[in-house]
Amino acid sequence: MNALISEINKSQVEPGTLQIWWIGQEGFVFKSHGRIIYIDPYLSTYAEKITKGNADEHVRIKPAPMKPEDVDNADIVLCTHDHADHISGGEVFADTAIFVAHEKAKEDILGERRPTAVPSVTFSENSVAASWSPSS
Repeated sequence: MNALISEINKSQVEPGTLQIWWIGQEGFVFKSHGRIIYIDPYLSTYAEKITKGNADEHVRIKPAPMKPEDVDNADIVLCTHDHADHISGGEVFADTAIFVAHEKAKEDILGERRPTAVPSVTFSENSVAASWSPSS
């Protein structure tokens, strides 16, 4: 098992507290007493592939600390906005986590057949918060 995922899984979080890990780029993992939430988990090289040689070429700050296919502990994945370095690689979460993204990102994922999960929960500019039940 990946060392960071193992650390996250083994960490004990008391009720009312939160532990946070940086996973590179703009990504974080938040662990509460009952949930593990990945925010902008850019763990692939998709953005590098699609921007190589362009003026806006994307370069990682550091190598991803885990492979997307190693992640088996996400309860919720939140992608904050529709950029390739925030929303790609999510296909590995499709069967195990609630995938949350902006409604425009969902449209683009479906329209462009991006290599990521299709969000099951979306939000818009007018949303204050999205809510859902783990049973849905």
